[in-house]
Amino acid sequence: MATAQDIKDKIDLLDFLRGYVELRPAGKNFKALCPFHKEKTPSFMVSPDRQSWHCFGACNEGGDVIRFIERIEGVGFLEALSILGMRQDQIQGPRNDAIRRKAETVSAWANEQFDQAQKILREIGQRARIAGKLRWREEVERCVGEWKILSVLSDDLQDPMQVMSLWPECESVEAILANAMPEPLPDFPPITPEYRSYLQAVARGDV
Repeated sequence: MATAQDIKDKIDLLDFLRGYVELRPAGKNFKALCPFHKEKTPSFMVSPDRQSWHCFGACNEGGDVIRFIERIEGVGFLEALSILGMRQDQIQGPRNDAIRRKAETVSAWANEQFDQAQKILREIGQRARIAGKLRWREEVERCVGEWKILSVLSDDLQDPMQVMSLWPECESVEAILANAMPEPLPDFPPITPEYRSYLQAVARGDV
């Protein structure tokens, strides 16, 4: 499975930053005017060996290429990964509005689907607890099966790399969640004298 490190490994930080700042040699490193604040003396240092940057001026902050995108584009971690993943070292220019808009769209979609998955998981959990109280084994087993599937999908919707893989199949993901919406509980099993006694004990708080 691809990770954030996989994306960073494909990007040479020095070449990437040349699209944003004018870099000049400074020993084994490079320096430039910091793009995050006004200054006359370069305080923005880039280390090709470490693949990292640091502003020794007013910002006093540094990081990797992901952190740079977060700062320069004003986006979060997920959006930054989406931008970098979709660029693949081929985007020319520091600010591509089309790419940024798409990254924001993907992020908003993932968050919406995650919220939907969490809502369904809560409802399934409630159904499972009710079925368990009623000793309704078939319903409990069905809820457990649905829970496992939706839990995996929910986790994927919070993983930036998985979100990028899911986006082309967004309609299928939405259909899965739509079909997973719990239906009203079906008719309860026949109430036997023993079952009625159990329900009465539950009502009294004895169970």
